[in-house]
Amino acid sequence: MRLWKELKSQGFIISDRRFRNCLRFLKAHAWLEGRNVVADDDIAILSNMLWTDPEQIKQSKKIVMGFSNPLAVKANEIFDGAFELAAKLKETPDSAERTGMATEANHKFKVAQKMLDGLLKQAKSEGKATGKIIERLAQIKEMNENVVNTYLLGI
Repeated sequence: MRLWKELKSQGFIISDRRFRNCLRFLKAHAWLEGRNVVADDDIAILSNMLWTDPEQIKQSKKIVMGFSNPLAVKANEIFDGAFELAAKLKETPDSAERTGMATEANHKFKVAQKMLDGLLKQAKSEGKATGKIIERLAQIKEMNENVVNTYLLGI
């Protein structure tokens, strides 16, 4: 109910029908994940269901994710930063500058991996879902391998 109050205070219009459908989708998502009870992580799917205007997508996602697993939100933020860095590196023309950026990216990706490892341990100790954190960790490891092989080793 706190989520709906927050969304309404931000100008989102949520009908009773949409509210009931969201509850059904939450239960279905939990079932697909192998659980009988809805968990905090399931709330994340609502970010795709609660906006009516495309301009509300980003705001909806931010509000909903705030009510979901905060560790998964942090993992997504870390991943987004790493993804932006990798994209910037791809756009940089081949030069000594790009090699320097690749070295810096390699270091930042390793720091991001350590941060995600910490989040993973925390999620396990708190009994929270770890799937999204593990997924983001694997993606950052893959990006780092790509940067090392492509820009630093020239493979």
